[in-house]
Amino acid sequence: MRLWTSFILSILLLCAACALAQAPAKPAAKDCDDLRIKYAPIEQKYADRLVVEPNSDQRPNGETRTSPQHTRWVLAVAPDYSKAGPWTTNIWVGEGDTQTTVRLILKEHEGFSIQWLNEKLLYGSVSWSKSLNTVFIFDAETKKFLYREMEDASEMGEACE
Repeated sequence: MRLWTSFILSILLLCAACALAQAPAKPAAKDCDDLRIKYAPIEQKYADRLVVEPNSDQRPNGETRTSPQHTRWVLAVAPDYSKAGPWTTNIWVGEGDTQTTVRLILKEHEGFSIQWLNEKLLYGSVSWSKSLNTVFIFDAETKKFLYREMEDASEMGEACE
């Protein structure tokens, strides 16, 4: 009887080994330490959706966020996110109590954030999709972008070990 049980167990183990050998191999998961956000020069189609309109006299009413020493302000008028996107956002940047401002227009985006780095520089991020953003630094004094790059986080959604 023991011989018969050993024989049956051997056959079952052999069958299991054969089945595993024929199963398609899973691709090896990446090492989590190797996953990175990738940065690249801004693509023209996204650069065209970040517009600077100097000397905009249309400052709307709303809550402003001042720079660290309160010499400049930023006012973002977010779109109505309850409506279907993509959305356009207007961001006004000004100095003191002046009505003359610069307006940043973020066209056809999924989301944005903006914050003061110091008295003259704003850092912003515009989301185009779940994993693709443009990050920028805007100089409120010269009314120009100092830095704009694409930020691709698509690797971060992959399985890793």
